[in-house]
Amino acid sequence: MHIFRGASFVTGVEIETVSTELDSSDQISFEAAGVPAVQFFTGPHADYHRPTDTPDKIDAEDLKKWLQ
Repeated sequence: MHIFRGASFVTGVEIETVSTELDSSDQISFEAAGVPAVQFFTGPHADYHRPTDTPDKIDAEDLKKWLQ
């Protein structure tokens, strides 16, 4: 968790840590297999978690802040 706080400090990108169990998030299957995982989330949209939730719905500009 500290690495994300440090990245937030350096980049200025706000983070929100969630301590409650999220049983429907994409990283759950990795965690269940013992693989450390995190979830990056830039916010919901009308197609979130629906068959129409396609890669073009990713907020690339917001996500790109983490990759710089």
